[in-house]
Amino acid sequence: MTEQKKEYQHTIAKEVSYSGIGLHSGKDVLMTLKPAEADTGIVFVRTDLPGRPKIKALPENVSS
Repeated sequence: MTEQKKEYQHTIAKEVSYSGIGLHSGKDVLMTLKPAEADTGIVFVRTDLPGRPKIKALPENVSS
């Protein structure tokens, strides 16, 4: 990765959790954000599904 792109990378300092009502589902949700290594990007871990699949936040991974 070029130095120019790295200057825009940031991560959170420590784990933080939020709970509330899901925007699309209307169900109670608990979301936890965790720090990641450089160049990881945003990755969602579906803890509600068997095998806890990891989904990268990319346009091609958007579905209804």
